[in-house]
Amino acid sequence: MGELVERDRLFDPDITDAETYIHAAERPAWLSWINAEFSRQAPNAVLWWPACLAIGIGLFFSLPVDPPVWVGGPALILASAFHIYCRTHGQTTIAAVTFILVMAALGFCAAQIRTHSVAAPILSEELGPTNVSGTVIQVEPIGTASRITLDRLALPTLEPNETPERVRIRIPGSHGAPKVGQRLLVRAIVRPPGRPVAPGAFDFQRYSFFKQLGGVGFSVGQWRLIDTKVASEVEWADQINGLRARVGERLAKQLPNESGAIARALVTGERNAVPESLQEAYRRAGLAHMLAISGLHMSLIAGLAFIALRFGVALIVPVAERYNTKKFAALAALGAALFYLVLSGANIPAQRAFIMIGVVFFAVLIDRTALSLRTLAWAAMVVLLLKPDALVGASFQLSFAAVIALITVYERVQLRSRLWDRYGNFQPFRALLLYGFAVLVTDLIATSATAPFTAFHFHQVPSYSLLANLLAVPIMGLWIMPSGLLALVLMPFGLEGFALIPMGAGIDAVDAIARFVADLPGSTFTTPPAQVWALVCIGVGGLVLCLWQGFLRWVGVLLLVAGLLQPWYDTTPNILINETADVLAVKGSDGALILSPGRREGFTRGVWTELWGQSEETWKETKALTCDSEACIYSAEGKTVSLSYSDAAVSEDCGRVDVIVAKVPSWRLCKSGVRIDRFDVWRHGAHALWIEQDDIRIKRVSDFTGRRIWNKPTWR
Repeated sequence: MGELVERDRLFDPDITDAETYIHAAERPAWLSWINAEFSRQAPNAVLWWPACLAIGIGLFFSLPVDPPVWVGGPALILASAFHIYCRTHGQTTIAAVTFILVMAALGFCAAQIRTHSVAAPILSEELGPTNVSGTVIQVEPIGTASRITLDRLALPTLEPNETPERVRIRIPGSHGAPKVGQRLLVRAIVRPPGRPVAPGAFDFQRYSFFKQLGGVGFSVGQWRLIDTKVASEVEWADQINGLRARVGERLAKQLPNESGAIARALVTGERNAVPESLQEAYRRAGLAHMLAISGLHMSLIAGLAFIALRFGVALIVPVAERYNTKKFAALAALGAALFYLVLSGANIPAQRAFIMIGVVFFAVLIDRTALSLRTLAWAAMVVLLLKPDALVGASFQLSFAAVIALITVYERVQLRSRLWDRYGNFQPFRALLLYGFAVLVTDLIATSATAPFTAFHFHQVPSYSLLANLLAVPIMGLWIMPSGLLALVLMPFGLEGFALIPMGAGIDAVDAIARFVADLPGSTFTTPPAQVWALVCIGVGGLVLCLWQGFLRWVGVLLLVAGLLQPWYDTTPNILINETADVLAVKGSDGALILSPGRREGFTRGVWTELWGQSEETWKETKALTCDSEACIYSAEGKTVSLSYSDAAVSEDCGRVDVIVAKVPSWRLCKSGVRIDRFDVWRHGAHALWIEQDDIRIKRVSDFTGRRIWNKPTWR
C-alpha cells in the first residue's frame, strides 16, 4: 500500500493529508494506470492545445444548422469556471479534462467570431446579363484569359444591403487585363457560388463565403474603365495585390511562356497562368508542392537571406568585431521572410512557415534555442485562432501533417546529426551524398504523412514522388530560389534579367523532370472517396503516434489503419443525379460510372469521374440499362429504376419500378415508391443512390452542407 501511495503521489502532487493518501491508495489499478498515462503527457501538454482547439472548430463546422450567436461565449465561461474550480480543489485529472473543454470552447468561439465577421450578402439567383461596376482588387491570369475580383460593387438590380461584398468575373484576354485599383464597368452574367456537385464533394459555397465572394460569373462583352487612374484610396491589401501583379508582369516579360508562369507561381503565389497540362504533370510527379508557396520556399528565402547577410556583414571587419552579426542577420532575414509572405499571398502553409521562422529567429535574438514541436504548436494555434476555417481546408492539413511528421522523426532519431557526425566531416563528396540521402528520407516522411490527406481531397497519389523530389528539390533549393531572391533584390533597379535567365533555366530543368516522371507507367494511382470520419481517424491517429508519450502511442496506428481502410469498403453509387437533373450517371459492370450522353455540365462530369472513375461502356451499350425515347430502365441487385424524361414515362412506370428518377415534376403523376424529381434536386442538390438487396440508400448534398449561413441562398 505504501508503494501505491508514493506512486500516486508522483502523479498527483496535490495529495497532502493522510485521508487523501488512503483514498489514492484505494483507487482501482486501471484508474491509477490511466492517471499515470495522462500525467506522463504533462510536459508536452502544450502540443495538444491546437488539437483541442480543432475539436471545437470541427464541431462548429459539422453542425447541420448555425448555432445561436450566444452559445460560444457562455460555453467558454462555464468551461473555464469549472476548470478553475477543479484546479483549486486538487482535482488534477478532472482539471486536465476540463481544460480540453476550455480549449474546445475557445475554438468554437473563434469559428463563430470569424464566421460572423466575414458575413456578407450572397446572390440568391442568377443575374444578367447586367452591368457590374467595381474596383479591381485582384487580377489572376488563366491561360489567355483573366479572372478579376471586384470590390465596392454597384449592381443596378440590387439594393445596397443586397449587394455582395465581392464578385469574381472571368474576362477574355483579347481585351487586355485591368490593373489593381482601377474601377471598371463590365457586362456579365453573375450567379451564386455553386453547391457541391456530389454528396461529400468540395464545398465551394463555404470556400467563397470566407473569401467574401458573393457571386461568380463571366463577361459577355468588353469591359471599360470608369476611371482611368488607379484609385488613391486603395486599401493596403489591394496595394499588395497591385504589387504582386506588377512583379508578376515583370517576371512574365523576362521569362515568357511556361517558365514565366512557373516563376510567377514561385514568387507571387499565382498559379493560374501555369498551363493545366503542366500542373497535371507536377501533380502526377509529386511535385505539386513546389507550385504552392509553402515551408520549403519560405525557409529557403529566409535561410538564403540569413546566410548572405551574415556573410556580407562579416566582411566588414569593424562591424563584425564590434557587433553580433548573427542577430543582425536574423532580424534582416525575418524582414525578408515577411516581405515574401506578403508578396506570395500569405496562404496557410506560408503563414505556418513564417510563424515558425519568426520564433526561430526570435530565439536567435534572445540567445535561446527554439523547440521545434512547440514552435509548430504555437504556429497552429495562431492560424486556428485567426482563421479557424483553415482547419477544413487541404492546405492546412497537408502543411501541418508534413511538418509534424518530419519534426517528430528527426527529433526522435536525431538522424541528421548522427549521419553528419559519422559520415559528413565536411568532405564535399560525402556531404553531397548525405544531402541526397536527407532529401530522400525527408520526402519519404512527408509523402507518407500527406498521402492520406492528398487522397481524401484530390483522390490521386503519385507513385514516383521520391524519384521526382530527389531530382528536383536540389535544383529548387540551390538554383531556382537563390536566383529568384536575387531577382527581387535587383528588380527595383531594373536589373532582374541577370538573375531570371538562370532561374528560367532551372525551371526548365524541373519542368523536364516533372514531365518525365509523370509519363512513367503507373505514375499515379487513384483512390475512392473517403468519409469525413475516416479523415478524422487519420488525423487523430497521426497526432497520437507523433505526440503521445508511452505505450498508448501505438493506439494511433489502429486509428490510422481504420481511416485508411474505410474508403476501400465504400462502393460506387449506382445512380447519380446532378442538381438540375440534366446529367445522370449509372454504375457500369466494371464498377465505374457511365455518364449520360452530351457535354453539358462539364465540370460536374469531371468531378464525378475524378471521384468514381469513368467506365469504358457507353450509355446505350451497358447491359444494366435499356432505353427508349422517353425513359431508361436501370437494373441492379434485383431492383429496377426508371430514368424518366417525360410525364408519360413517369405515369407508365409508376408502381412498376422500385425507384423513379424524373427530369419533370412527378408528385402529381405518381405517389408510390421512391421518387426523385427535378424539384428534389433543386431543393437538396445532387443525389446519389446505392441500391442494395434489402435497401436503397440515398444521399443528398443538403445532408452534408446543412442549413448554414454560407449556403443560405440555396435553402428551399
